Amino acid sequence: MDQNTPPPAEQPCTDCDLGAIEDLACSAKRFQKQADVANGSLAALTEARAKFATARADYQAARDIAQANVRTAKTQLADVLETLRCKIDDSDEDCVKRAFQNVVVAIRACAKEPGCCAGPGDFDPTWDSDEPLSALVGRIEQYRSDVAVSTDCFAALVKEQTDLPARAAAIKTEVAAIATGLAADSPDKDLVRLFARALVARWQLKQRQVWLGYATVNDYVDCMCTSITNAMKGWEAIAILEGIRAELDCKAAAAAAACEKKQQDIVAEVMAEYVRCCPPDDSDNGSQEDESNESGPRDCGCGHDHHHGHERDGGAKTST
Repeated sequence: MDQNTPPPAEQPCTDCDLGAIEDLACSAKRFQKQADVANGSLAALTEARAKFATARADYQAARDIAQANVRTAKTQLADVLETLRCKIDDSDEDCVKRAFQNVVVAIRACAKEPGCCAGPGDFDPTWDSDEPLSALVGRIEQYRSDVAVSTDCFAALVKEQTDLPARAAAIKTEVAAIATGLAADSPDKDLVRLFARALVARWQLKQRQVWLGYATVNDYVDCMCTSITNAMKGWEAIAILEGIRAELDCKAAAAAAACEKKQQDIVAEVMAEYVRCCPPDDSDNGSQEDESNESGPRDCGCGHDHHHGHERDGGAKTST
């Protein structure tokens, strides 16, 4: 080749790209996973909806029963406290009150405040492909945890329809027991302990304690609605994100399988790539080769002019 002649242009590799089939298969896994997660959450959400439909009436009935016991307990406790203050020493009364306040402060520091227990309701189902897979997995786990809080809250609110009357009845029983102990004619009567029990009972009868922070029936129902709504929104986002995760896992598995295949027979992969990117020139075969043979002697580099191939007409080749 002449040094001034530019090299032939590199030809593009021939290929039949069927990667879209793998993409389609992974997309199918995405939507299947999304449907599986959504369907898996439907049973619990449907059951919760049925319980919510009767929640207002059920809780109102429970609250009416509890209210009667709370009123009775408050009336009796007021008399008990008045009697105890007359019988207990002032120094003992002050000391018990300080001890009680210290315990209440400690409880408030370690226990949840009364009120609505619903979990977070902010769920983002969108995903940026530039983010790492670990971030997607972490968000899904966080959302599942948030949904669990709302689910547990809803279950606790349903249980409250039974717990509230029982709790009010237990306080009423405790106040009655304190009154009985105070009225007993016993020389070893522990007035300090009775006063401490009375202070605890009075605290338990406060609105935020006996009603768990739900001042009205509407407050209770609103919290129920929030908990089930947040759970529903959470499952919607989780289903979408789990679908995206399934698709990414599918594509990663396909890429790993393709890489493993290349490593199993590297020579075969090289030859396949060679044929694909450097196909033989069909124009150099056939008639051109025949014409070259018919054109006469060919210099093969040995210093002699001679024919390569068959001699014509069966004649012997002679040297000159």
